[in-house]
Amino acid sequence: MKTKLLTTRTLVVLGSILALSAGRTTALQLYTVPATANIYSAGLSSPVAPGGSGAGTLPVYFPVSTGQNAFQFSASGSITENNWGGGGGVYHGPDGGTISGVTVYAYGGLSGFNSDLTLPLAGVFLSDSAPQDPAPPSLDFSSQGLGLDFLALSPLIGQVFFIGDGQTSGGVIQIFNAPGGATRLYLGCPDSPFGNDYPGAYDDNSGTLSVAVMAVPEPGIGVLSTALVALFLARRPAGSRIARN
Repeated sequence: MKTKLLTTRTLVVLGSILALSAGRTTALQLYTVPATANIYSAGLSSPVAPGGSGAGTLPVYFPVSTGQNAFQFSASGSITENNWGGGGGVYHGPDGGTISGVTVYAYGGLSGFNSDLTLPLAGVFLSDSAPQDPAPPSLDFSSQGLGLDFLALSPLIGQVFFIGDGQTSGGVIQIFNAPGGATRLYLGCPDSPFGNDYPGAYDDNSGTLSVAVMAVPEPGIGVLSTALVALFLARRPAGSRIARN
């Protein structure tokens, strides 16, 4: 996937965010998260794939500092889970593909994951300790579970959670509360062979997501949230494509 140059509009919005951030206790970081980022390799020195079909790459790491009690995200970009042989594939955004869902079994001290959408952007908080079994309970983001329109989420250490584009379907910025003892946040994608197995099947993933992470230790950040969304709406490519599992 080719990297796009920032437009003048994007730079203006980004400058506004940084200016608004001055004097506030916030931390805004921008990251590139590839479709191969294996969220189930969080905290490891090399990626793992107990389900087979490729371990992908290590997930993106964000240090959680003292006082960073909650986070907001904004993501855009296009990824696919079916780019075999570099022949293309059907791409989708950070919420995931709509044709089929994904279920990943708990592994290595990290919880399982379930969603009606395929290969969404996800996260997991860790402490300084390496994740160990037993894993925390799995979160279900299907329409029969939590769904995707929650306003706030409070995952446990080691509990893999849905991020998507960081907004509800109505455009409300979602809040993700950091669990006590969290010192690390990882960003990646949950994947498994045939959409229902242990972590794996990263060999055919392609594309990247642009993700803004904003630590929010205090309330009263509505203006910052608006600017954050504006930045990524400015970068969002025209049109969307549906994924096939």
